[in-house]
Amino acid sequence: MFYTTERGPICWSVKTSLRERYKQADLEAIALKYVHRKALSYLITLEENEARSVKAKIKSGDVIGLDDVIVATSEDFNQLIFELKEFEFSEPPTVKVIESNQIITEEKVNKIK
Repeated sequence: MFYTTERGPICWSVKTSLRERYKQADLEAIALKYVHRKALSYLITLEENEARSVKAKIKSGDVIGLDDVIVATSEDFNQLIFELKEFEFSEPPTVKVIESNQIITEEKVNKIK
């Protein structure tokens, strides 16, 4: 994961082959974008046929979190690196954890039952 001043997080999920693993990467991208709306998520793979299939799913809307699937040995990967060089990278800001004064105990849970 990279952090940029322009977009916030830019995430790479790198898989040698995809099969059903693209679904995990898509879910992670959705979760990331739920918090960081401008984030970018890329799935990087070595499998050209699987990449084409997932690209089609992105285009049809069946995959909604990933911005693109890129074959690591392709010119598209070189282009991605070129585009990333245009961003200003920085340290990510501190994310404050939600705190509560309520403590859930086994006793409280048992009272609900």
